[in-house]
Amino acid sequence: MLKYLNLNHTISLDGIPRELISSFAQLQRLNMFFCGLLDNRITEANTVQCGGFSTSEKFQNCTQALFLQRLRSVRLLYMSSLVDLKSLERLMISDCKRLEEIKIDSDYTGRESQEIHLQHSKIVSEICFMSLHAVGVVSCQSLKDLTCLIFAPKLRFHNVSDCRALQEIICLNKLADALEVTEHLEPFMELVDLSLRHLPVLMSVHQRPLSFPHLVKIDVLNCPKLRKLPIGSSITKESKLAINGEESWWNELEWDDEATRDAFLPRYHAVKRSEEH
Repeated sequence: MLKYLNLNHTISLDGIPRELISSFAQLQRLNMFFCGLLDNRITEANTVQCGGFSTSEKFQNCTQALFLQRLRSVRLLYMSSLVDLKSLERLMISDCKRLEEIKIDSDYTGRESQEIHLQHSKIVSEICFMSLHAVGVVSCQSLKDLTCLIFAPKLRFHNVSDCRALQEIICLNKLADALEVTEHLEPFMELVDLSLRHLPVLMSVHQRPLSFPHLVKIDVLNCPKLRKLPIGSSITKESKLAINGEESWWNELEWDDEATRDAFLPRYHAVKRSEEH
């Protein structure tokens, strides 16, 4: 008869038998944030496919938030692993020091490569992450881009911080193999809040201007190589966008024309390091 199970912050939890959760026929809510963080068994792998989720239909249908933390030896994370999480609303990835790539395509040659390839077909044939509206990526020091977000058209809140190798948010070159699906996609159409902090080599959010019809705030702190924002003159008239960042960064920004810069000048707020929250 169990309906509500809260396992939040049970960081020493060693494991949950696979058949246990599926036996809770009346279960409506399961909370597992910060659950099992001291279990180091997953750090032995170089890739993550989140196999536990893919084998449980109950997890697939009702998972709303996923927090991946301290995957210290993981180098690749496959988006195909999350395709079946139809209700996923929030994704947080933190402190994955060796994570280099969140892959869209599938070149994994291990024993599960056929399954991954089939899941990859789902990604390139449809937009899968329709419920995902908040993504945070923190302290992933080897990650170079977040091109996977092209498949999250409902994303509203995006926070990236302390990723020292991150060069681009959306890398168009990585989408070359899926142009038939992605060429008509414009990311961040629902984005409300974008926060970019402590990204010392970040050079681009997107390589072309975007419309950002709902964006109201951009925070940029300690991103010295980000010289251009993907915003053009077409969004200045009705936009409510406010831009917060260091004055030295603002002064070095490149714009399509002076009129665009002048239009955003009243909406810019100079931020000092001491104002960081």
